[in-house]
Amino acid sequence: MNRLIFRWVLLVLAGLLLLPGCAWETGGSTNTDAGTDGEGCADDCEAGESACEGEGYKSCGQYDDDACLEWSEVIPCARQETCEDGRCATVCTDECQEGSRRCRDDGVQECGFLDQGNPCLVWGESTACARNEICEDGECVTICDDDCVEGNKRCQDNDYEVCADCDEDPCMEWGGRTACEYGMLCDEGECVFDCSDVCELDATRCDVGEAYEVCGQFDNDECLEWGGLTNCDANLVCVDGACVCDDECQSRDRRCVGGGIEAFEQCVDLDGDGCLEWSDQTVCSPQYLCEAGMCVPDCIQECSQDSRRCVGGGVEAYQVCGDFDEDVCREWGVQVECDPGLVCNPTTGSCRNPYPAGPYGTHYGDTMENMCLEDGLCNSNGEMICMDEYVDRKATLIMVHSGWCPSCNQQMQGIEQFYQTYVDQGLGILQVLIEDDAYNGSRQALLDYACKEIKMYHLTFPVAIDPGGRVTNKFFDQGYIPLNMIVDQSMVIRYKVEGWDPAAIEAVVQQLLSR
Repeated sequence: MNRLIFRWVLLVLAGLLLLPGCAWETGGSTNTDAGTDGEGCADDCEAGESACEGEGYKSCGQYDDDACLEWSEVIPCARQETCEDGRCATVCTDECQEGSRRCRDDGVQECGFLDQGNPCLVWGESTACARNEICEDGECVTICDDDCVEGNKRCQDNDYEVCADCDEDPCMEWGGRTACEYGMLCDEGECVFDCSDVCELDATRCDVGEAYEVCGQFDNDECLEWGGLTNCDANLVCVDGACVCDDECQSRDRRCVGGGIEAFEQCVDLDGDGCLEWSDQTVCSPQYLCEAGMCVPDCIQECSQDSRRCVGGGVEAYQVCGDFDEDVCREWGVQVECDPGLVCNPTTGSCRNPYPAGPYGTHYGDTMENMCLEDGLCNSNGEMICMDEYVDRKATLIMVHSGWCPSCNQQMQGIEQFYQTYVDQGLGILQVLIEDDAYNGSRQALLDYACKEIKMYHLTFPVAIDPGGRVTNKFFDQGYIPLNMIVDQSMVIRYKVEGWDPAAIEAVVQQLLSR
């Protein structure tokens, strides 16, 4: 109403301006723009128009303080409606009330929004009740309880019953009583023969003599019993239910025949039947006896073939071991005297130059005394290594080492190759260990470490031990490890350094070997 009064006032004012004799200069055109109401606004829509938006609709009208038309807020459609041509239209009708239940087809239906794309409530599929239930007022209710599990059996006296639906209700009960046949009894719902197994299936056992029995089902009942006897083949006997060879002996055994004959027999499969028996006699050769199934010489072996020994007794001579007479045993041969000026080496049994006479010293240019040290071979029995064994060598390198010394270990890495390069030209090498890698200088610790080094570096030259350096201490000037010394064929010290200089050592060795 206020807007109508306002517009009427405007029209009256406009008429007064147009009265004769009165003119109002406006300073411009009196026309207004189309679609406006003269107040400076424009209509957003046409009166009475409506349009769909989202899940609802909007209508055209005058909803604010200006005089123009605009769209209203969106008015949502109801759940079962949709907007069409600016109006809400019904698309479906609810079949039921949400959450309600009803009985249908021996089961229960529930009401809900179950049809995808359909906004209305519908009945769902029927959920069947259990076998012992019926549907009442939309709920499954129990009408009876099972007495047993379908298909199970039980014994009643000597009959059996089966669990099944035997009456008008849908539940399980015992029924169908059936009697077992004659000679059978009911056990855990099954008719079984009135017997028991006397053995396990396929088990075997020996009977008296050379026959066996097998366990199985050999009569009219269902129980296991022993079957008939089966004889073993010839040369076989029954042991633990199986036919096996009646061996006369064990494989590879040998025995002497005896009875004044030096001969033996071997345990073999002589006739090819798979069983072992004693072979024919094998007679020993003349001058041989049979001992423990072996032919051995009828004499005593005095020594090992080709071994040598010094004769001693003030004579520089040696003997070689071999078979030098008519028997088959080895004995020491005739004495072979050394050439004049030579002596017999007790270690090798060969002739060599005598060890140089003193005086002896420990410095460069001195003659080294004939010191002896214990051999460090694995499983050593206390054998000794003496310097007189190196008299025939043109150059001998003596290395005094400790296992904890880095320079010593570095020298050992290439020493075997160095030895192999010059050994045929007259080089000898002796390593002397005074402590192991744990600073232990005891005899057993050094023997263990010497064996370890021999295996680690594949050494072919001797390794000696000097517990605590009792023998070699006198050669040290400053007490530095390693100590390297080189002596010539006359045991004169030609090189001595407390340290390791591989180039200098090789140069001295080459010089001495070239003489």
